[in-house]
Amino acid sequence: MESIKGFSLVNWIFVILGLICAFICPAFIQPWSTLTPAGVTIFFVFVGTLLMVIGSNSLIWPIFAAMAGLVAYGCTDGNAIAAALFSNGTVVMMLGVFPLSWALNESGFGYVVAHFLLTRKVLKGRPVLFTMVLFFALLVMAIFTSVFGALMFGLPLVKTLCKQAGYDTDSQYYKLCQVGTYMFATMGCMFFPFTNGMVFASLNSISTAFGAEVSTVAYTISGLVVDVVFIIIYVLMMKFVFRADMSKMANIDAGKLSSEGDNKVTKKQLVLVISFIIAALYSFVVALLPAGAAITIFLSRFGGSLWFCMIVAILCIVHMDGKPIMDIRRALKEGVDWNTLFAIGGFMMLGNYVSSEDSGIMGWLSQVFKPILGGIDNIFVLMLIVCLITIIVSNFFSNMMTVIIFGSVVGPFVANFTNINPVVIMTALVFCAWNAYLTVAANGTAPILLGYEGIDTKFIWTKGIIITIVYAVVAALLFTFSHLYSPFFLRKLIDSDGVYQAT
Repeated sequence: MESIKGFSLVNWIFVILGLICAFICPAFIQPWSTLTPAGVTIFFVFVGTLLMVIGSNSLIWPIFAAMAGLVAYGCTDGNAIAAALFSNGTVVMMLGVFPLSWALNESGFGYVVAHFLLTRKVLKGRPVLFTMVLFFALLVMAIFTSVFGALMFGLPLVKTLCKQAGYDTDSQYYKLCQVGTYMFATMGCMFFPFTNGMVFASLNSISTAFGAEVSTVAYTISGLVVDVVFIIIYVLMMKFVFRADMSKMANIDAGKLSSEGDNKVTKKQLVLVISFIIAALYSFVVALLPAGAAITIFLSRFGGSLWFCMIVAILCIVHMDGKPIMDIRRALKEGVDWNTLFAIGGFMMLGNYVSSEDSGIMGWLSQVFKPILGGIDNIFVLMLIVCLITIIVSNFFSNMMTVIIFGSVVGPFVANFTNINPVVIMTALVFCAWNAYLTVAANGTAPILLGYEGIDTKFIWTKGIIITIVYAVVAALLFTFSHLYSPFFLRKLIDSDGVYQAT
């Protein structure tokens, strides 16, 4: 929930500049290049909205202001723009995703999974393997809880493990483990595009510019390759590049550590996680079924949006121990992030206006950046530029704004590469934008890491920078590899039609 507080001078500067862009600039600035009169209005309303969001740290009232600006200059009318805000399948789907994710988070299933993975006997005496499984456990935990839940569990867990093994908070192993905890918890919360509202809002905002639907299949498979492989690479870097002493972890007994709540899966947790998996795998199943088959046609009628909502409805009907598995009133009250919901609807709406042929904005952006991006004919080079610029800028600027702005610039040039699914590049954008931690402005969760015991500025701006650059380069390699050089069945899945419509 947004906190209500007064604006600082810097806040006011951004907000006032945003209002000037949205409501005054369109009246005085004439069309240029390929922009039409409507395109000028849309461009300045879009820029003004970004400035107001940055200045106010709100995603709701700037969208209202943007709607008013578009209507005031005759780009649309009030009824049409109000309908466009929420009359799309993505927003409806999130009304199912938010309650389902909240219920799973509340159940504590993620803690049980993490405890189970860390207490396997095969890990004892194998510090490298144990560290890899530790990061994997936190990644999985973040999928079923949230990045905050995984960090609030993971950071103290690493501290306790290190203390038990004999590491102090100044040791390289401790510091590198805490950074790894942050990175893999962040990657876990982005595992599915729809479980992180801000990520999904960003993806849908740039989807028109990329000319691609937000395909859960392409996003998840390409992201999974990065998740798993980078865990291995990162732990090997800890041992062989940063020379962290890992030997003390050989005798660690994770079984002595307690996790929150019961360490055994309850019946309610089991039902919730099965429901979540059924909902999440819908697009994979439809993609694998034979095209034109009766079952494919039947399932496709639901679409991703209704499928999630239907799962939620079933959980509200089915009772366990005399109570419904999901309390929909509480789920809608506590589980739905209305701020993000407005961002999804609002930026999808603005993105469609910006990318429309009538505005001429995309044609102008192509002309401006053609000297820089137009000559790139290698997909890895483009991916590397995307990953490096995104992760550098995101360390000092809003993740969501970085993706929307840079995605709008890069999107038109992706059409030059017919051998790769644009969703893979979109995935690379969000994976690099959210995996930033060098400054407190890098991410909403970055202050949690930067303020944690033992994480000092010198470490962050030396080894932390190295890790950041290596991640960007490895991500570029892996995202390129995941599509072009993965086994045939994976490429077939990645190239299957997206289920979640972006437009």
